[in-house]
Amino acid sequence: MFSDLKRRGFALEDSQLRKADRIERLLLGLAIAIYWAVSTGMWDCETNPLAAEAKAPDCQPVRCLRSRLSFFTRGLRRLKTCIASALTPPPLWGVWRTDSC
Repeated sequence: MFSDLKRRGFALEDSQLRKADRIERLLLGLAIAIYWAVSTGMWDCETNPLAAEAKAPDCQPVRCLRSRLSFFTRGLRRLKTCIASALTPPPLWGVWRTDSC
């Protein structure tokens, strides 16, 4: 989660906020955004598996498992695409019923 808040994610250090109450509100919003991105990444993994993910886990070479994107990165990319294309974002709660990915 640290790197999600830093340069590879939301770039929290660029906010230049100094007051504690404003930082608290920003962190609350970022926590909700991280939850949304991770749940969207889980949904995307379940509904649109990559070629390496579609194979059975015992058939996957080690390098394929390391090259998979995190749920956060995958979800953030999907949400950016949905927002840029004015598409409906994926369901927020439906993915937690399964842990197939």
